[in-house]
Amino acid sequence: MFKPSFTIQELIEITNGEIVGNINQTTSLTISTDTRTITEKDCYLAICGATFDGHNFVEVAFNSNSKLAVID
Repeated sequence: MFKPSFTIQELIEITNGEIVGNINQTTSLTISTDTRTITEKDCYLAICGATFDGHNFVEVAFNSNSKLAVID
């Protein structure tokens, strides 16, 4: 499976987001939407679908060693 890779600074610019917490913004991470396979080098992308809300799994992502999440 292809996982796109971005620096944290690129994610901030793409999403018009902000960092909450302390993390090196030049770190490169891959994007994951599946907490079952997430690693410490993945940024969790909390997406919403018709029958689920990825925001319900943010805590699971962090418990699985993800260091970053993109949330609404």
